[in-house]
Amino acid sequence: MPAVPLAAGLLVVVSLSPVRGPGPRATRIEGIGATWGQRLRVAVLLTDASAAKEDAALSEAAARRAGLEAWRVPPSVTADGKYSQFLALKFAVERAVRDASVRWLFWCNDHTFVVAENLAAFVRSYGDVSEPLYLGSRLWGPCCGVFNSGAAGFALNRRALETLVRAWDPQQKKAPRACDATSRKAHVATCLAAF
Repeated sequence: MPAVPLAAGLLVVVSLSPVRGPGPRATRIEGIGATWGQRLRVAVLLTDASAAKEDAALSEAAARRAGLEAWRVPPSVTADGKYSQFLALKFAVERAVRDASVRWLFWCNDHTFVVAENLAAFVRSYGDVSEPLYLGSRLWGPCCGVFNSGAAGFALNRRALETLVRAWDPQQKKAPRACDATSRKAHVATCLAAF
């Protein structure tokens, strides 16, 4: 973690990109650590079920060398042998909510380039608002319909994180369909709009 992050309370979570390359993931993680990762608190998601176990080990070592947090996702994120972005996001949101210092979470993947100063200023401009905020754009693709893009990234404030954790609670009987935690797609903005 940087000695003095640009935005106190901002956590950037870097997920596995569904697109392979360029180069090994460890190289991209080292690049993050050498650039914008020096100015922000960054957690890199890791899994043993990536294309190769060697890549996972190299990625974890790269994250630690770069001073980034390394968060190993539970096996349920890759239960069917394929990495689920939605389940990885759910894991990251639930973990972030347990950390009282997290006021904002920015979700992206390891291909995303972040201008640290711009991101910090952007979330700071919203202050501490009481309603859940999703700052990003949902996309549509012929492959998969509506989805939230980790490549473009999106930000969630603390209230949004807490709202999602409540909506994803299996005991929650009134959760809207868009909040279905068993879904393969992350309809985060649609879920939050239901509250």
